[in-house]
Amino acid sequence: MEGASLIRRTKLTKAEIDQQQKTLNTISNDGRKSALQADVVAENKEEAIGIDLKKILEKPHTDIDLILQDGDLLTVPKFNPTIKIEGEVQLPTTTRYTKNVGVGEYISRAGGFTSRSVKKRTYVIYANGYAKKTKRFLFFNSYPEVRPGSRIIVPVRTQADITAAQVMGVIGTIGGSLSGLLGIYAILRTL
Repeated sequence: MEGASLIRRTKLTKAEIDQQQKTLNTISNDGRKSALQADVVAENKEEAIGIDLKKILEKPHTDIDLILQDGDLLTVPKFNPTIKIEGEVQLPTTTRYTKNVGVGEYISRAGGFTSRSVKKRTYVIYANGYAKKTKRFLFFNSYPEVRPGSRIIVPVRTQADITAAQVMGVIGTIGGSLSGLLGIYAILRTL
Protein backbone atom coordinates (compact mmCIF):
# COMPACT_ATOMS: atom_id res chain seq x y z
CA MET A 1 0.00 0.00 0.00
CA GLU A 2 3.09 2.21 -0.11
CA GLY A 3 2.50 4.95 -2.64
CA ALA A 4 -1.29 4.87 -2.76
CA SER A 5 -2.69 8.15 -4.01
CA LEU A 6 -6.04 9.81 -4.49
CA ILE A 7 -7.03 11.91 -7.49
CA ARG A 8 -10.11 13.99 -6.81
CA ARG A 9 -12.01 14.83 -9.98
CA THR A 10 -14.56 17.58 -9.72
CA LYS A 11 -16.91 18.65 -12.45
CA LEU A 12 -17.74 22.34 -12.43
CA THR A 13 -21.35 23.41 -12.73
CA LYS A 14 -22.50 25.68 -15.56
CA ALA A 15 -22.74 28.59 -13.09
CA GLU A 16 -19.16 28.01 -11.84
CA ILE A 17 -17.82 27.83 -15.41
CA ASP A 18 -19.66 31.04 -16.33
CA GLN A 19 -18.28 32.83 -13.25
CA GLN A 20 -14.69 31.75 -13.99
CA GLN A 21 -15.07 32.75 -17.66
CA LYS A 22 -16.40 36.16 -16.60
CA THR A 23 -13.41 36.64 -14.26
CA LEU A 24 -10.96 35.65 -17.02
CA ASN A 25 -12.61 38.06 -19.47
CA THR A 26 -12.43 40.91 -16.94
CA ILE A 27 -8.74 40.28 -16.33
CA SER A 28 -7.87 40.01 -20.03
CA ASN A 29 -9.76 43.21 -20.89
CA ASP A 30 -7.93 45.43 -18.39
CA GLY A 31 -4.91 45.93 -20.68
CA ARG A 32 -2.73 43.15 -19.32
CA LYS A 33 -3.41 40.42 -21.86
CA SER A 34 0.15 39.10 -21.58
CA ALA A 35 -0.56 38.12 -17.98
CA LEU A 36 -3.35 35.81 -19.10
CA GLN A 37 -3.51 34.31 -22.58
CA ALA A 38 -5.98 31.50 -21.87
CA ASP A 39 -9.68 32.18 -22.15
CA VAL A 40 -10.86 28.60 -21.81
CA VAL A 41 -12.13 27.29 -18.49
CA ALA A 42 -11.72 23.57 -17.90
CA GLU A 43 -14.99 21.79 -17.17
CA ASN A 44 -13.25 19.01 -15.26
CA LYS A 45 -10.67 19.66 -12.57
CA GLU A 46 -8.22 17.12 -11.10
CA GLU A 47 -6.43 17.49 -7.79
CA ALA A 48 -3.90 15.06 -6.31
CA ILE A 49 -4.36 14.38 -2.59
CA GLY A 50 -1.53 12.77 -0.64
CA ILE A 51 -2.76 9.92 1.55
CA ASP A 52 -1.31 7.27 3.85
CA LEU A 53 -3.59 4.35 3.01
CA LYS A 54 -1.93 2.02 5.53
CA LYS A 55 -2.72 4.40 8.43
CA ILE A 56 -6.23 5.03 7.12
CA LEU A 57 -6.97 1.29 7.07
CA GLU A 58 -5.44 0.82 10.54
CA LYS A 59 -7.53 3.65 12.04
CA PRO A 60 -10.75 4.08 10.04
CA HIS A 61 -13.22 6.83 10.91
CA THR A 62 -10.53 9.15 12.32
CA ASP A 63 -9.36 12.56 11.13
CA ILE A 64 -6.87 10.98 8.66
CA ASP A 65 -9.65 9.05 6.91
CA LEU A 66 -11.01 10.62 3.73
CA ILE A 67 -14.55 10.30 2.48
CA LEU A 68 -14.48 9.26 -1.17
CA GLN A 69 -16.55 11.39 -3.50
CA ASP A 70 -18.11 10.68 -6.86
CA GLY A 71 -15.34 10.78 -9.48
CA ASP A 72 -12.46 10.07 -7.05
CA LEU A 73 -9.74 7.78 -8.35
CA LEU A 74 -7.86 5.75 -5.72
CA THR A 75 -4.63 4.26 -7.08
CA VAL A 76 -2.66 1.54 -5.30
CA PRO A 77 0.47 0.95 -7.41
CA LYS A 78 2.61 -2.14 -7.54
CA PHE A 79 5.70 -2.02 -5.35
CA ASN A 80 8.15 0.36 -7.03
CA PRO A 81 11.69 -0.51 -5.91
CA THR A 82 13.31 2.55 -7.52
CA ILE A 83 14.39 6.04 -6.49
CA LYS A 84 14.48 8.88 -9.02
CA ILE A 85 17.12 11.61 -8.49
CA GLU A 86 16.32 14.86 -10.33
CA GLY A 87 17.47 18.44 -10.53
CA GLU A 88 20.96 19.81 -9.97
CA VAL A 89 22.95 16.59 -9.81
CA GLN A 90 25.70 15.53 -12.21
CA LEU A 91 23.65 12.72 -13.79
CA PRO A 92 19.90 12.73 -13.06
CA THR A 93 19.00 9.06 -12.88
CA THR A 94 16.78 6.36 -11.48
CA THR A 95 18.38 3.81 -9.19
CA ARG A 96 17.29 0.78 -7.22
CA TYR A 97 15.93 1.36 -3.70
CA THR A 98 18.18 0.04 -0.92
CA LYS A 99 16.89 -0.12 2.66
CA ASN A 100 18.59 2.25 5.16
CA VAL A 101 20.33 4.28 2.44
CA GLY A 102 19.94 8.04 2.78
CA VAL A 103 19.58 10.97 0.43
CA GLY A 104 23.33 11.65 0.40
CA GLU A 105 24.16 8.17 -0.91
CA TYR A 106 21.51 8.37 -3.63
CA ILE A 107 22.87 11.76 -4.71
CA SER A 108 26.35 10.21 -4.83
CA ARG A 109 24.93 7.52 -7.12
CA ALA A 110 23.82 10.36 -9.41
CA GLY A 111 27.36 11.76 -9.51
CA GLY A 112 26.93 14.23 -6.66
CA PHE A 113 25.72 17.82 -6.52
CA THR A 114 26.53 20.34 -9.27
CA SER A 115 28.08 23.72 -8.49
CA ARG A 116 24.62 25.30 -8.88
CA SER A 117 22.88 22.99 -6.36
CA VAL A 118 21.09 24.31 -3.29
CA LYS A 119 21.84 21.38 -0.96
CA LYS A 120 19.90 22.79 1.99
CA ARG A 121 16.69 22.91 -0.07
CA THR A 122 16.81 19.30 -1.29
CA TYR A 123 13.48 17.56 -0.77
CA VAL A 124 11.87 14.15 -1.25
CA ILE A 125 8.50 13.50 -2.90
CA TYR A 126 7.04 10.19 -1.78
CA ALA A 127 5.00 7.89 -4.01
CA ASN A 128 1.78 8.86 -2.21
CA GLY A 129 2.23 12.55 -3.10
CA TYR A 130 3.57 13.80 0.24
CA ALA A 131 6.79 15.82 0.21
CA LYS A 132 9.38 16.40 2.93
CA LYS A 133 12.08 19.07 2.96
CA THR A 134 15.61 19.01 4.33
CA LYS A 135 15.87 20.35 7.86
CA ARG A 136 18.81 22.55 8.82
CA PHE A 137 20.45 23.13 12.19
CA LEU A 138 23.43 25.52 12.25
CA PHE A 139 25.60 24.21 9.39
CA PHE A 140 24.17 20.67 9.32
CA ASN A 141 21.58 19.32 6.88
CA SER A 142 19.21 16.61 8.04
CA TYR A 143 17.83 14.97 4.91
CA PRO A 144 14.40 13.30 4.90
CA GLU A 145 13.96 9.53 4.91
CA VAL A 146 13.86 7.80 1.52
CA ARG A 147 11.16 5.20 0.80
CA PRO A 148 10.53 3.00 -2.25
CA GLY A 149 9.13 4.97 -5.19
CA SER A 150 10.46 8.32 -3.92
CA ARG A 151 11.79 11.18 -6.01
CA ILE A 152 14.74 13.22 -4.69
CA ILE A 153 14.71 16.80 -6.00
CA VAL A 154 17.78 19.07 -5.81
CA PRO A 155 16.86 22.70 -6.64
CA VAL A 156 19.03 25.01 -8.73
CA ARG A 157 20.68 28.08 -7.22
CA THR A 158 19.26 31.33 -8.58
CA GLN A 159 21.17 34.56 -9.06
CA ALA A 160 19.67 35.92 -5.83
CA ASP A 161 21.62 33.42 -3.70
CA ILE A 162 24.90 34.96 -2.49
CA THR A 163 27.82 32.79 -1.48
CA ALA A 164 29.97 33.34 1.60
CA ALA A 165 32.93 34.20 -0.65
CA GLN A 166 30.91 36.97 -2.30
CA VAL A 167 29.91 38.40 1.09
CA MET A 168 33.54 38.34 2.25
CA GLY A 169 34.57 40.08 -0.99
CA VAL A 170 32.07 42.89 -0.41
CA ILE A 171 33.17 43.26 3.23
CA GLY A 172 36.82 43.37 2.11
CA THR A 173 36.08 46.04 -0.50
CA ILE A 174 34.18 48.19 2.01
CA GLY A 175 36.94 47.73 4.60
CA GLY A 176 39.64 48.68 2.08
CA SER A 177 37.72 51.78 1.02
CA LEU A 178 37.20 52.86 4.63
CA SER A 179 40.86 52.40 5.52
CA GLY A 180 41.85 54.43 2.43
CA LEU A 181 39.49 57.24 3.43
CA LEU A 182 40.79 57.19 7.01
CA GLY A 183 44.37 57.40 5.68
CA ILE A 184 43.51 60.42 3.54
CA TYR A 185 41.72 62.02 6.50
CA ALA A 186 44.78 61.47 8.73
CA ILE A 187 47.10 63.03 6.14
CA LEU A 188 44.83 66.04 5.63
CA ARG A 189 44.54 66.52 9.37
CA THR A 190 48.33 66.80 9.80
CA LEU A 191 48.59 69.52 7.16
